[in-house]
Amino acid sequence: GILDLIQVFVEALGKCFENVCELDLIFHSDKVHHVLDEIVMGGMVLETNIMSILTAISEQNKLHNASLRGSGLGAGASSLGSATDSIRDKFGDYMR
Repeated sequence: GILDLIQVFVEALGKCFENVCELDLIFHSDKVHHVLDEIVMGGMVLETNIMSILTAISEQNKLHNASLRGSGLGAGASSLGSATDSIRDKFGDYMR
């Protein structure tokens, strides 16, 4: 059961971050916690269907992006993503 849980969690992270690495886990820890919250709550496994998890995360991302556009914080969030990408490009060989 635990191995299945780990597999679903890693697979969901892989789909959310495309090519997940340590920097994604550090700089986007809130998103990682949201993925984990979709799978586990109160110590019980709630969902193991990867499509249901990804659908919920996608809907949550849409709401988050809509709230950023409404508050004018969209530019800051995109610059954080580009900073993460530049760090990954610079130190990518050391992380593999």
